[in-house]
Amino acid sequence: KMVKEAWGEGSGSNCDGHAIEEVNKTLSKYPGRRVLLVISDGRPAPCRRGVHSEPELKKQVKLVEKQGTTVIGIGIGNSQEVSKFYTHSVVVSELEQLPMELIKVLKNIFKK
Repeated sequence: KMVKEAWGEGSGSNCDGHAIEEVNKTLSKYPGRRVLLVISDGRPAPCRRGVHSEPELKKQVKLVEKQGTTVIGIGIGNSQEVSKFYTHSVVVSELEQLPMELIKVLKNIFKK
């Protein structure tokens, strides 16, 4: 029902900023260190009417991180766009590269 209300039927895309906001509502119920992984093929898709997807995504990432959840953008493919929206990001051209690249990012985050 929530998906229908937010995006309409059969839109074929998701609103990344809203998705991050909703997932963080659940994550924030748990104490301790929280990490949210967001997998993307590049730029965020157009969102709900009246909401521009790129500014909304940047806004939600900042808000969620301010609330204590680390957000990592994972770009699959050759697009470096993911690094424009996430403080922590990794881009891989081949899915097989993901485990090692993600470990590097996680090590850097947990050192802090």
